[in-house]
Amino acid sequence: MEDRLVDLSKNELAALLEPEFRKPFLERCAAIEKRYTEECAAQNDPCLESGCSVAGVEGEACLQPLLRADREYRKACVAEWLTFFRDGTAA
Repeated sequence: MEDRLVDLSKNELAALLEPEFRKPFLERCAAIEKRYTEECAAQNDPCLESGCSVAGVEGEACLQPLLRADREYRKACVAEWLTFFRDGTAA
């Protein structure tokens, strides 16, 4: 089941949850995105010549580390989704 879920976007996964659990799920995915952004910034090797596009912007996530992580990132979101699903909160 998890392998098939990885192919879904976080919004598609959220749509499978009861409405009251969609925002908490998306917030967990946002936290994962921020972690990837922070890890990327800590390497001091920005993908833009002018520097990191989200450096100093509180709460923003960068797309580049998510694209590099690709399946690993999506698996992390699926793992969060499964916590809601296993708790009986999925639609």
